Amino acid sequence: MEGSRQIRVGDPTLTLIAAFVFLSTVAVSAQDKGIGVAPVSPSEARRWALVMGVDGYVSFPKLRYCVKDAMLLADTLAKHAGYYENNVLIKADSRDAVFADQPTRDNILATAKAVAGMTTVEDTLLFFFSGHGTIVDQKGYLVPIDAKENTAEALVSIAEMRRILRDAPAKRKVFIIDACHSGSEKAGDDPSMQRGFQEALGDDSEGIVTMASCKASQTSLESPDKKQGLFTYWLVDGLRGGADQKSGNKDGLVDVGELNKYVHSRVSAEALKVHHHAQTPFIIMSAAGQIVLAKNAKIKIGLEDGDRVWVEDGRLYVEVTLSASDAESLDLREIKNAVRRLGEEVLYGALTDRGAADPGELVANRQCGRVKQRGKDFVGICSVEYEHQ
Repeated sequence: MEGSRQIRVGDPTLTLIAAFVFLSTVAVSAQDKGIGVAPVSPSEARRWALVMGVDGYVSFPKLRYCVKDAMLLADTLAKHAGYYENNVLIKADSRDAVFADQPTRDNILATAKAVAGMTTVEDTLLFFFSGHGTIVDQKGYLVPIDAKENTAEALVSIAEMRRILRDAPAKRKVFIIDACHSGSEKAGDDPSMQRGFQEALGDDSEGIVTMASCKASQTSLESPDKKQGLFTYWLVDGLRGGADQKSGNKDGLVDVGELNKYVHSRVSAEALKVHHHAQTPFIIMSAAGQIVLAKNAKIKIGLEDGDRVWVEDGRLYVEVTLSASDAESLDLREIKNAVRRLGEEVLYGALTDRGAADPGELVANRQCGRVKQRGKDFVGICSVEYEHQ
């Protein structure tokens, strides 16, 4: 497109990000400062992802890691969960973005309606919000970046967002909220208000699966050590395969049941042990059938038959193989993404085995070569900087 360029998830020009999530085929493009949306072929429309996170509030207390959480989630969907990179839509909460691209009340509602309207009956639609949540007259609201007061007119109604989800053609619908319920000074600290927020998530939610970061009278923790929200940290880890491989059935798919079980156990345990604080994520299952949120192509952490690891010229290399049987149901782009995800997982395991201090940070800067076909299998090589200990 003339006058624009494609932005990949994780593009350094996106300093801050906002967090909505739906799943399928939205191309992320940008001009100098803004991000636009361009649909791709309807034949690719299976999952839609719209991710929004807000740190820099105008009148409500600013948050630290919601934007980072959103960026990490978007990056995970594209690189580790089987989504095309251009299927993940990102809107920026940034000083450098034009105001039309920020998560204002009007922009949130308009974008939600537009993306929902593009889905088809076989699609999955996921909405994710990371930021402040509040209560007005016992009704739940999300706080957009431009909210100047705690009134219904200034906020985004949870009921309205749920209506948009419910009216969308997509068959599978998920609503994930990582909101610091009592984190807003304007929301107050009355536990009954927080109970109202939790109750609002379950009102009129038929056909929608809702996941939330904490229960009534609790707050959603931001971890200074992880530099992330605790809930989204484990949500992302689960989507990367942890929910399937560590507490699921190891079939290469992460469904909402596995993800909820994994996130609930990890968040509640760490909150108590490390932060001495109760935080209990919960789920409202108001939809029937399995809803798969991540397709990890049967990735197993660690070396499998055919994988190789070696050190050369200050770099740690891994060669990984995606078998023909695992690649059978994937198209070429999905195969390339799956091989690279395998490379990242094996790199992580190899670095951990060698006692690397921060394998995650090293893997984030990995380099992967072209994926090649060897017989009926697919092979790729990835590497990271490595100083032998």
